Formats: sequence, structure tokens, C-alpha cells
Amino acid sequence: MFDGAMELAAAGYAWEIEDAHLLHADLNLVDLNHVLTLINDREIPSDPATALVHALLDLVGSEPSAVEYVPELGEPYLAREAHLEGIVGAHVGWLRAGRTRREAVRTAHRMVVRRGILDLVDAGCAAVDALVVQARRHATTVAPDHTYLQVAEPTSFGHYILGFAHGVLRDLYRLQAEFPHVNLSPVGSGAVAGSEVLRDRERLGYLLGFDGPTTHIRDGMWQSDPMQHAVLAATTLTLGLDRLAEDLEILASAEFGLVRLGDGLVRSSVMMPQKRNPYALTVVRGTAGILIGRSTGQLAISKAPSARSDSAIYSYGEVPRSLDLATRATRLMAAVVRTLEVDVDAMRRSASERSLQATTIATALMRSDDLDYRTSHGVVARALVAASTQGVPISLEHLAQARGDTVALTPADFAAACDPDQTVQRRHVLGGSADESVIADAGSVEVQSEEIATWSREARHHITTAEALTVQEARQVLVQCESGIREQGDHR
Repeated sequence: MFDGAMELAAAGYAWEIEDAHLLHADLNLVDLNHVLTLINDREIPSDPATALVHALLDLVGSEPSAVEYVPELGEPYLAREAHLEGIVGAHVGWLRAGRTRREAVRTAHRMVVRRGILDLVDAGCAAVDALVVQARRHATTVAPDHTYLQVAEPTSFGHYILGFAHGVLRDLYRLQAEFPHVNLSPVGSGAVAGSEVLRDRERLGYLLGFDGPTTHIRDGMWQSDPMQHAVLAATTLTLGLDRLAEDLEILASAEFGLVRLGDGLVRSSVMMPQKRNPYALTVVRGTAGILIGRSTGQLAISKAPSARSDSAIYSYGEVPRSLDLATRATRLMAAVVRTLEVDVDAMRRSASERSLQATTIATALMRSDDLDYRTSHGVVARALVAASTQGVPISLEHLAQARGDTVALTPADFAAACDPDQTVQRRHVLGGSADESVIADAGSVEVQSEEIATWSREARHHITTAEALTVQEARQVLVQCESGIREQGDHR
């Protein structure tokens, strides 16, 4: 072994080998498709064709442990080549016909990433559906809204929690928009300008479930932006759920006591029996932080001259792992929302504090006394200070004292302004807190989620069908090759 080879294996090949298990299943399909193409294009003799199809079909559906992926043999491509050479001998050399190792691995990488995107989309739709269920359930549950951790105005818990569904939907649309860029095939790229052996790039891509080939070979072989965008969308989706997780950690605390997490999503202290630590929320929050780092890392490694493997080598594992991490956190957050218990009485008590009605009172005073809102705002602010000093709720008398004059606001209108239910129901604008607005918004969100979920199912069906057909054709070709009756012409 050459001097330095062990160090290269430990620092370089070992990194890629760690990702081999992620690429294994798709590399099997990519190699199988390659041999079938060589057979149909009359580029490979019968004996090596039969031997390779046999060996590759044995690998289809196998665990990664079926191949000795070790850094001493090089990166995953060379480790696979060594494994196949032990079975078919020199025939393994035909796998290099018309393609580079990076073409094989990057094709498999795109196949892994496209599946990761669809998994995350499905998880996101489940989270949206859970949010919609809670929004409908609590469309009339009066609750205090908070800004800067201070009580702001009355709302409904349904209105509050439905707001998080919109952020998830936006990221699902981003993933859906990026999917076509990921699901393009680099097959037939050759070294940098095209392959003289693999000529029909459109057909080769479709056979592996791709929407088509990358348009420009050099760009398609070295592009990294679709993968970066997928990770960024996964990160922002998780960040949106992180904001909800951080809110719920506060609302579930004993100091607030407004919601309760499901028993399966907390863990107790081993020393303090009273503790219900919100461990699920900790996981979501931590995942968001990790994904921020991974997104930054993917952007950093892409800063290089063109036609370099840096971004690819350090994306093969990082991108699928990031998508998987986001998927698991999203599924976890869906479970948190689905099992969340809301203390309706505690929320109403908190929302009934008259200080939450300050905006409504100021608006009512503005209308009754023909005041500009800034003046009305000042009157209510001074009245609240006086009431707080006395330890009593704000009253009409406080308003009159704060203004230094009588107020035209009637007791009935003042009482209505102090009623949180009426305040919530008056906000019946589009996206407002009134129950009719919440129910309508929930219906719209539900429709969008189902449309995205349907798209995901159809995309997944297209991919799995193409992959199954590749295996099916390989078995048919093997029978024909072994019987010597392989017909002339392209059957693909």
C-alpha cells in the first residue's frame, strides 16, 4: 500500500463509506439499469451481460451488509466493484462502459433525495391535518394571545394554532417546487460532455422514474443547488414547528398551565416526582438547531470552482440525513398536536382579564367620544395604571378620571368591550379569530394539504412503478439471455 493510503482511507473514503448504506438500494437499480441499457443497445456480449444481471438481481432488495463497504477498498463505488468482481470476475469492467463513477453515485443520490422529499411532504401533511383538527375543535375556545410573552388580546385557541399550518404549507409548496429539479437524471453524462455509449438520455431517465434528463450535462453533473434548496426547505419547515414547540413548552408549564402534553411525549425526572419534562418539544427544538447547521454546511461546501466533487461527497449523506431528521421531527410534532389537551377553563379565565381588552376598550372609546385613536390609547393606558394600583379591574370611572372629563361610552358598550367572547367573534375578517373565519380557513388549509398529499402519492407511485419495471425487465432479460432467444432490437 502506498504511503499515505491509510490516512486517505481513514479521512476520506471512510466518510463516503459511512453513507454507503443510504445509497445501496438505489445503486443496485442504477447499475441494473445500466447493464440493461448496454444489452438493449448491443454494447455488451451475452456472457458478461448474463453474469452481471444475475449478480445485480441478487443485490436488489439486499441489506447493505451484503457488500463489504470498507474504506480500505475505496469509496462505495469501488467497494461494490470489488464485491461484484468476486462474483463475476473481469466481467465487472463492463459497468464502467460509457459512464463515470460519479454518474452512478449521483444518480442514486438523486433517487434517495427525491424519496426523502416525499417522506417529508407526507409528514408535513400529517402535521397540517393535526393542526386543522385542533383548530376546528377549539374554534370557539377563548384564549389569551401573547406577544413578547405578555398577554396581548383575546383570541381563540383554534385561531392561534391554525396559524402554524400556513407556515408548514408554504414549506411543503417549496419542497414540491424543488422536487422536479431534484428528480432529473444525470444518466448519460459521460465524463463532462456526454456519453458515446449511453445516447438516449431521455429514455434512460424515465426508466428510473425520473421526470427527464438534466438539460445541460456539465451543469447536471455538478449542480448542488436543488439539494441545498431541499435542505433549506426542510430547515424552515422544522423552524416553523420549533416556534410552536417553544410556545407549547411555555403554555404547558405550571406557571401558565393552559395546555398539557400527551403522556407518551413527556418524561419524568428520575429525582423529582412532580416533573413532566416536555422531552418531545426538546427534540423538535434541538432538531431545528442541527438543521440550521447542516444547511449552512451545505452552502459552505458549495463555494468552490466548478466541476469539483466537494459538494457531492459531503452531500451524499448529509442531505438524506437532514431530510430524514426533519421528517422524524415533523412526525413527532404532529403527534404532539394530535394528543394535546387544552384546559378550556384556564384559558377562559386568563382571557377574561380586562387588561387583555385594552385595545377593544380604546377602540370603543374612540368611537363613542370622537377621539383619535392615539388619544384614546393614552386614556386607556392611564386608566389601566390607576386600576392596577388599586388592585381592581378597569372601569368607566377610571376612564373618566384618566380623561379628566366624563366619557360618552355607555355601560352596555363598555361591558361589551370587556367581553372576550364578543371581542373574538367581532374579528370575522379573512383570517380573523371569529369561529366562522377559523372554520373557513381550516377548510381551505385542509384542501391544500390534501392536494399536496395527492401529488406526493402520485409521484411516489410513478417512481416505484418505474423501479419495479426495471427489476421485472431484468428478470425477463435474464431468461432470454440464458435461453439464447433474446430478440434483436430495443425492447425498452
